[in-house]
Amino acid sequence: MQMPASRARQRSTRASWDNEMTSMPSQTMRAVVFDSTLRLVSDYPVPQPSPGWALVQVRTAGICQTDMEIMRGYMAFSGVLGHEFIGTVDQCDDGSWPGKRVAGEINAACGRCEWCRAGLGRHCPNRSVLGIQGLDGCMADYCVLPTTNLLELPTDIPDDRAVFLEPLSAACEILEQVPLSGGEHVVVVGDGRLGILCAWVISTLVEDVTLVGHHREKLDTARWRTIRTMLSAENVPPGADIVISATPCPQSQGVPPGTSATPGQQPPGHSGPPTPTSCRAG
Repeated sequence: MQMPASRARQRSTRASWDNEMTSMPSQTMRAVVFDSTLRLVSDYPVPQPSPGWALVQVRTAGICQTDMEIMRGYMAFSGVLGHEFIGTVDQCDDGSWPGKRVAGEINAACGRCEWCRAGLGRHCPNRSVLGIQGLDGCMADYCVLPTTNLLELPTDIPDDRAVFLEPLSAACEILEQVPLSGGEHVVVVGDGRLGILCAWVISTLVEDVTLVGHHREKLDTARWRTIRTMLSAENVPPGADIVISATPCPQSQGVPPGTSATPGQQPPGHSGPPTPTSCRAG
């Protein structure tokens, strides 16, 4: 799928480590830590991978709105921030992984519960979530994830584009939540990073896509394929089949209701705790 990645890079804040590891002690590392205050430390313990997990040396880390929300109390998280990354596998009990450049699924499921047995590990009630819930994140020299969560990356996708895989996957989850035939009228509410990604993803399958937001510059950036953009919901044609919420308060936009889908939330027909998504609204 050809995404206008150069536009996206202009609108997202990204952070890259310099990867000069020569002075780093073997058992400690640099890390961005939040524990009621935000700190950059140079003596944080290097995580040790459990059996079936990998130690990943971080090459590039993304800054997400979720990280900002964590600093306001979201998920009551304390530890190393970050869940969008590209890295190189450093250690693993599976000899096929070391040296590979990877991205990672952020939800580390238990693998034993009813949700996991049903193939819904991303909704596992016992899961940990990289940099969000019970698992130190990737704004550090190293992070750990199960090898089943790793995705080897092709060499022709550079780090500054590949780092968008994690937020893009949140948008792609809509395609799992709501089957699309291609003939629907879809409205995406919210012109933040996630809203734009949702509109781009949906437009690869559906021709009639409208993105509603408050920021003309963002809407100009979002125009791709057949996407229509609107500053006011009053101009949205009635009869939307699907409304995708990428804003905290879609009702305030005045979009008539349709079938709703929220990136990172539970698929229809399932109950349980919501899955944290990498890009919160906005």
